[in-house]
Amino acid sequence: MLDFRQTAEGAALYKAMSKARDALASAHLDYHRAFEASLGTDDAKSVAGLREQGRAYAQAVSQYSTAVMAWLRYVDVRSRDEGKGTSP
Repeated sequence: MLDFRQTAEGAALYKAMSKARDALASAHLDYHRAFEASLGTDDAKSVAGLREQGRAYAQAVSQYSTAVMAWLRYVDVRSRDEGKGTSP
């Protein structure tokens, strides 16, 4: 199997995907902590914190999804180019 990370574009896309995955993991943890802190309370500050972390988590999911799709498109195109013998 080809390693598409060996090109500058492939390496950049893979790095972006990895960073987005790390940000998603961090946002998930932050949301979980905010959720735990808000349990059993109707404190406006806790609820606002949970909403804020929920938005951050949703944004991280979206960014990760975008990064993964960019990587997959790149791999798909490169795979087709390799199969045709048109890769640089």
